[in-house]
Amino acid sequence: MSVRSRRKAKKMKTRMFLVALIATMGISTMVFTSCKSKKQAIQQPYQTQPKPGVVEDEFVEPPCTMYDDDNVFVGSSSAYGSAAQEAVIRRAALTNAQNIARQKMKHAYQGMVSDYFNLIGNNAGNTARSNIEGAGDQIIDIIVNDTKEKCIRRSKTTDAKGNITYYIGIEIDKKAAADKISDALSKDDELDIRFQEYNYREKMKEKFKEYKEEQKK
Repeated sequence: MSVRSRRKAKKMKTRMFLVALIATMGISTMVFTSCKSKKQAIQQPYQTQPKPGVVEDEFVEPPCTMYDDDNVFVGSSSAYGSAAQEAVIRRAALTNAQNIARQKMKHAYQGMVSDYFNLIGNNAGNTARSNIEGAGDQIIDIIVNDTKEKCIRRSKTTDAKGNITYYIGIEIDKKAAADKISDALSKDDELDIRFQEYNYREKMKEKFKEYKEEQKK
């Protein structure tokens, strides 16, 4: 083979090598681009805004939701359980509502007792204050335990587990409660306190009436 032929063959091999190299690089670029696109698609952030046509959840107030006012303490609650134990579920809802009202009344009563002792002076002693708080709490328990349902609702159907929900609301008249507590304390000869019935009764009615306002602060 002549020198000229060898040079021509060498150039042909070089050209074929370059063509193959360029083709290989092109395929690699396409694969890399494809993988990058897939990776970017996976890393896209979650949407924070609802898609058009999607209805957002609406929250409604539970049945028998009630609020304190000048005249009443209220308690509202619910209980959930097997429909086969309906009477038990209803009683549990009532007890829950009563406990809420009880807590409100005792809180207001303790505040009233504190105000009353500040009014008459500390010379009455801690024993007197403890006695009158304990006696009042016992009467509050009696008042609350005697309450009946003011509002009652029951789920129409059972859920997938065969359970139902009861909603109960109760009311306790503030003035009547204050009078009942004062009447009982005024007849208790064992209370170690300079008990001024009229002042005590009026102070309690005032404190009970204001309780709802304290809850909003």
